[in-house]
Parts: sequence; structure tokens; C-alpha cells
Amino acid sequence: MTFKWRESTAFRLLALFLAIVLWVYVTHQRNPILERAARVDLQQQGLPAGMVIQEIPSSVTVYYKSSKGRLALVDAGEFEARVNLAGAEKGTHSFPVRVNGPTGVEVIRVSPQRVTLSLDRIIQKAVPVTVNILGSPAQGYQRLEPVVTPPVVEARGPSQVLQEIERVAVTVDIRGTPTGIVQVRPVSTGVEGVKLHPDTVKVTIPVESLPAGTVGVKARVQGSPAAGFRVESVSASPDLVKVTGGQDLLDRLENVTTASVDIAGAAADVTKKVKIINPQGALVEPREVDVTVEIVPDTVPGENNGAVESAPASGE
Repeated sequence: MTFKWRESTAFRLLALFLAIVLWVYVTHQRNPILERAARVDLQQQGLPAGMVIQEIPSSVTVYYKSSKGRLALVDAGEFEARVNLAGAEKGTHSFPVRVNGPTGVEVIRVSPQRVTLSLDRIIQKAVPVTVNILGSPAQGYQRLEPVVTPPVVEARGPSQVLQEIERVAVTVDIRGTPTGIVQVRPVSTGVEGVKLHPDTVKVTIPVESLPAGTVGVKARVQGSPAAGFRVESVSASPDLVKVTGGQDLLDRLENVTTASVDIAGAAADVTKKVKIINPQGALVEPREVDVTVEIVPDTVPGENNGAVESAPASGE
């Protein structure tokens, strides 16, 4: 029996098709198509000049498939995930995520497929520099107003962020210093994406001696001497002390007082070293004086024998 030529060709084509199907089946069984997922860094391109992205996701998830053998050789770094920002304007916009994979790998999908990004314009703004001062100089000294050089710096960053920045501050510690302070200090807004020019300033804080004056000492006593005795006089040694403080304080300060000397039941002179009550905002030298309360017999019974609240020191 013989076959016609067309019938012979048809059988050959059928045999070839069956062979291909069989080959695909066997290949698939030995090296099946599998799916995988990978975290891929998200990049941007085409950002217009003078614009900045407020925030962009660091990565996306890419789902892909390939043969088992090919997948064993695939690395996440071979994928590229990008958003194209060409022509974007200020505001919040949604952008598609585009993914390119290595040869022999089919990208199925990406999650998320779109990302929402906020874009802003970069602007410049003059910002004054202020000084936060910690502590006070040494006793007897006062600070003058600080001087900052330059007093204004230029801030550069997103317009929405710079709207909230009215000033930048530097901190200088002057605790206990008897001399002026001159320091070069860094300045910063503490806000990511904002740069300052210059990023350092020179801070000068002058320190000078406070005005000083001399005032009298008013000694205080409390209690009453013994029966038949009275207070003849109250004196302080020294009876003049140096007071250092603000000029306003010195102008209105007439004297300083001591802590009270107790003379209750005394039948003889009382001498004690007592502290001077320091006026607020002032420094007194010396800090202590000797107070002497002279007590004498009361020649007129019933007179000058009561409780004594205070008596002026000699020299007032």
C-alpha cells in the first residue's frame, strides 16, 4: 500500500507536533515553571530641577516566574523598579511603577502598582540666629547681650518645611565664667532636607564686673535681757560692707541687716559672729560680722527692760 505525498506530509507534521508536545511535557516535568517574589529597591528618575520628593517608598515587591533552573540563578539585584517623575509639578501625585527583569524571567506583577508621592519646590529663606544661654557668670559679674556673627543664615529646603522655620538657635554655657565667651557654634534646624549656609556662627557674650558700693550694717537682736538689765547699744564690726549688684539695687539699698542675735536672759554684754542677710541679686563682702550688744544694769526700774526687736549699729 502506498501513501500519497500530501498524506505523507500530514503524517510527518503530526509526528513533529506530537514530538514537540512530548518534549515540552518532559521538559516541564523535569524543569517546571515556578513563581517567586523579591523585594526590589525603588528608584526615581526624571525629577525636575529645583524639586524635591518629600518621601518615597524604599522598595516594592516584584512577582515573577521562570523555569526552576533559571530561578536558581536569579538575584533580586537584577530587577529594576522605577517611577518616572519627568514633568511632575508641586503637589501630591500618583505614579506607576515600572519594572525591568533579567532575561528569561517574566514579571507577573508589582506591588504596589502605583505610588503616591508629594513633590515640593526648593526655596531659600533668610533665618535669624538666636542664642540660648545656660547659667550665669561668676558671682559679682553680669553678662551683656550676646553678639552673633553672622546674625542671619540662609536656609535652603522644601517650601512647606521652611514656612515653619522662623529662627535657628545655638546654645552657650556661661556658668561660673568671670570672662567673656567667644565660641564658634554649629547651627542646625534639626529638619532633614534643610541645609544652612553658613552652618556655623561665632557667638560673643561679653561679661563684666557688677557695680559695687558701700552700705551700713543694721544689726538685729531678739529677746529681753535679764530682769534689772537693759540694752545700752548694739554695734557691728565692721559696720560698713561692700555690696556688688545691679545699679538699680545699689541706688535703692540703704543698708543690709544681719541675722538676729538672741539676748534672752542676758546679764552681760553679748558678742556673736552672725551672717549678713544677702539682698536678692547682690553679693555682700564680708559675709559675716561681729555683733556686740552692750547690756548694763537698769538704773531706772521698769524702763528699757522689754523685748528688743532690733537696734541700729553704731555709725548709722
